[in-house]
Amino acid sequence: MGRRVLIVDDEPALLETLQMYLSERGYEVGCASNASEAIDSSLTLNPEVIILDIRLPDGDGLQVLKELRDRGCSSKVIVITAFHDMETAIKAVKLGASEYIPKPLDVEELEGAIKRVLRLPLRDEETLRVDPCLQYEEGEIVGKSRPMMEIFKAIGKLSENRVTVLIEGETGTGKELIARAIHYHSPFRDEPFLAINCAAIVGT
Repeated sequence: MGRRVLIVDDEPALLETLQMYLSERGYEVGCASNASEAIDSSLTLNPEVIILDIRLPDGDGLQVLKELRDRGCSSKVIVITAFHDMETAIKAVKLGASEYIPKPLDVEELEGAIKRVLRLPLRDEETLRVDPCLQYEEGEIVGKSRPMMEIFKAIGKLSENRVTVLIEGETGTGKELIARAIHYHSPFRDEPFLAINCAAIVGT
């Protein structure tokens, strides 16, 4: 019997495509097209992985994720959405999502994500591909590329605890914005955030 995967999306063509692709690769695939079906199917099928769209006809995918976690569902969750932003990605990770993938989907990338969360061997073409598209605006991190989704996921995980984080990068690449985002999304958001220009510190 293959690894059990539940796909939750309201696009029939996408459901059919993903079901066919994953079934051909040995996965046991179930499908749901709305929030209520997603919850029922998750609890009855007990999938190892849930591929969950954020926008559903009768509810919000993140609320579905929260309810599943509240009910004790331990399935690995891969969130997919065409409406991707930093806040949504961070919230998804905090609610327990293992991966966050923007649409349009690349089926090989999706299978790579499934293998990562199940800790299965990856083919070379399934590793994360780098898209150099990054954009920053004052006070907010803006980016829709897959590497930015990885950064948003990391922010969500790091902001859960009081830990020391080293952020490396060239001048102007947004290191302080990432630091502010980690602080803002942490339990310590009401405490002061102090940015110091280390280059301006005179050694003694």
